[in-house]
Amino acid sequence: MRRYPYLHLDVFTDRPFGGNPLSVFLDGEGLSASEMQSIAKEMNHSVTTFLFPAERGGAAKMRIFTPVVELPFAGHPVIGSVFALALENPINGEVTLEVGEGQISTRIERENGAPSFVWMTQRRPENGAKLTDVDRLARALGVGRGDIDGPAEVWSTGMAFLYVALNGLTPMGRIRVNLQILPELLQETGARGVYAVTRETLALKAAARARCFPSGFGVSEDPATGSAAGGFAGFAMGRGWVKTGKFEVEQGIELGRPSRILVDADGSSVRVGGRCVTMGRGELTL
Repeated sequence: MRRYPYLHLDVFTDRPFGGNPLSVFLDGEGLSASEMQSIAKEMNHSVTTFLFPAERGGAAKMRIFTPVVELPFAGHPVIGSVFALALENPINGEVTLEVGEGQISTRIERENGAPSFVWMTQRRPENGAKLTDVDRLARALGVGRGDIDGPAEVWSTGMAFLYVALNGLTPMGRIRVNLQILPELLQETGARGVYAVTRETLALKAAARARCFPSGFGVSEDPATGSAAGGFAGFAMGRGWVKTGKFEVEQGIELGRPSRILVDADGSSVRVGGRCVTMGRGELTL
């Protein structure tokens, strides 16, 4: 019988039952890709990660699985997996993770000896397609034409998202994704999901509220999306919503999983960071 210990974390939150749940398998040696995919489906989080010995000088190699597909890169799995490494090992400061698309630089901050916050460095935001068909965008999200604030834009720091600005919290709460129109829009633009945003927030220090609807991941809505928050820095700076420096994005409110994503943009690169809460430990047997 094979035994695989794992940690259950909530990522991008400082309190239990918030943020984005994540299972981190601390040693995936011996697992096949099909077994990892089945385990991710069994755990039924938006993402499950598996750590392996490093191959290119990093702290560890990581593979990322949603319930239905493997991903080359994603935000909250990186944050949570580095946090898990820091819980299990005396590592601090700069830490490199090896992922499908290369290497990700991260930084661990500790308080009283325990890991407290993780930063990850993403690529410079790159702008892609722009959608000006407001009627089609509104139908894709199930909101009114007047709820859309300007054209939608594709941005990416490693994974492309379609960013749609809405006029306030009321239309954010009314979103009902059209499962025919939205996938068509995403396929046309090359985006992996839509990131709906508004400048109206609940937290006084938050710069924006967001909701994320991935496509093809087996997840209808994601409560905290670090990869999308990185690209949002490009969108927000282009709109004049924020300047360079640190700002906060709130997400997951509508799902009952409030999340706080900190973004630090300097115009050339983007860092995305957050806290994690350890919810439990377990062992999966095969």
